[in-house]
Amino acid sequence: MAAMTQVDTPTMSATATEPATAPPSAAKDASDALPRRPPGFGLVLIGTAVLFVLAGLAANFLGNSTGFFDSPVRPAMSDRSWKTRRLDEAIAAGRAPKVLVMGSSRMMQVRPAYVEGLTGKPCFNYGVSAATPVDFITQLRYVLRRGAKPDLLIVGVDEVACAGLSSRYFYQAMAHWGLLASMPVPERLDAVSGVLRMLTPQSTLQSLVMLWEGKPRHRKLRQVSSVLMSDGYLLYRDHTLRQAVGTEDLAAEIQRTAQRWSDGLAREFVPDQALKLNRRKLQLLSEFVELARQNGIEVRVVLLPLHPDYERLVFNDDMRVLRETLRRRLSELSDGRRVIFRDYTSVASYGGDPKQFWDGAHQQPENLRRMLNALFDRDRDWIAARPPSDMQLLNHLPPGTTLDTW
Repeated sequence: MAAMTQVDTPTMSATATEPATAPPSAAKDASDALPRRPPGFGLVLIGTAVLFVLAGLAANFLGNSTGFFDSPVRPAMSDRSWKTRRLDEAIAAGRAPKVLVMGSSRMMQVRPAYVEGLTGKPCFNYGVSAATPVDFITQLRYVLRRGAKPDLLIVGVDEVACAGLSSRYFYQAMAHWGLLASMPVPERLDAVSGVLRMLTPQSTLQSLVMLWEGKPRHRKLRQVSSVLMSDGYLLYRDHTLRQAVGTEDLAAEIQRTAQRWSDGLAREFVPDQALKLNRRKLQLLSEFVELARQNGIEVRVVLLPLHPDYERLVFNDDMRVLRETLRRRLSELSDGRRVIFRDYTSVASYGGDPKQFWDGAHQQPENLRRMLNALFDRDRDWIAARPPSDMQLLNHLPPGTTLDTW
């Protein structure tokens, strides 16, 4: 375009059609006129980016909208962290439990007061959602590191506890530094990286809002479907109220939980992988039992039942093989002395009642009482203690629940 302009200029000489080049002095002047980046500009840029990342992490940690951090402002309310804080308080007060109940939500309605009646020792229910051997060994390591060695562990094992099912529930251990530090290293790294991948601009913004709001407020009983007691016992508010007025529908609950299981399996897992025993989980189960043996801790392990109707709906050949293989493995770990194993997959095996279920997998306290009696070689009708009923607890909730404690 510069050449064209020059040709159209009447006063231009014939040599004007040759490519024009700026004299060296002009090029130097032009380069001098360009803005120059100050020294260390790259370091400043990197430092600014790092500060933004750190500020985002700090906001997510303190505001804790994901519920996966040990925030002093907004403590996580997941059962792993909340129960561990209650256990910490008991240990600090000189009331360390001598009996720990472990397992999934299917063990969370075991009443510590009833176990205390059976054993004569203080008990804490340390059951957590979707527990696997990752949780068993993490929890045992933690209490041992706290110097609170128990005498007895009562462990409920689900039929899928050692399967290839990939559950993120163990990530909740991130919300208590002591638990996280007690977790086996591969699972710890998985939890940290998994939680960090969950952080987004949306979680950061929500965390900032929650940080601005400050400490969480007390909740009302009517706002929740369940409540955790300070001894780790889980109180089902909705089920209890429906049962009291005669509207609890066990058949419908069984159908609902069966559908949820089928949907989750189809959506999240490859069935032929999900329903096979996982080598790593079996290894952790063996390490858990061995750690208890080394510390002179008695372990009583129960393979848990399902409601017969639920089992008919969800069990297939893979599930049956999985459970039978797990039963054999648990039996091999038992030595009949420090480690006792009982197969209670049949409700009749401990004198249970199929009507005493909340849904397809979770038993009511009465069935769990009978199961404990059988585990301690008592008659099914033996009454070791008479703790308050769920309805009595609802009417007179003690302090220190998930409604008013963090």
